[in-house]
Amino acid sequence: MRYGDHINKEYALRILIFIVILLAALVGLLNPKPPPALFPHIGFVLHCIGFATLSLATRIAFRHCPAQWLWTILLCCAPLAEFLQLLQPLRSFSRTDIYANLLGVALAALLWFVYTYLKRRWQPNTMYTNH
Repeated sequence: MRYGDHINKEYALRILIFIVILLAALVGLLNPKPPPALFPHIGFVLHCIGFATLSLATRIAFRHCPAQWLWTILLCCAPLAEFLQLLQPLRSFSRTDIYANLLGVALAALLWFVYTYLKRRWQPNTMYTNH
């Protein structure tokens, strides 16, 4: 196996995972019935977790995209996704869900920032090692 083959397979896997998570999010948003009320504020929790997961998958799939552009696009998509629910007769528009979507993107950005910070901090500095 050549070096480039490994990179292409890794990239394809990241894109595949992103597509699966995106499809799951769309199914959740476009489902004609709201989720069952298993506990209070389940809609808020599902929106927040869904957008956090989608945002992290997007960041992982498109690692070479400039971070400020990617997070800006995700923050813009968060409120727009709530308008998709207006296409379903049994679903309703909710500002609280918009806040949950935005919170999910913010949590994902925070997790990504912490991950990259720790990765850089704990990565061995080869500049000062003796060879």
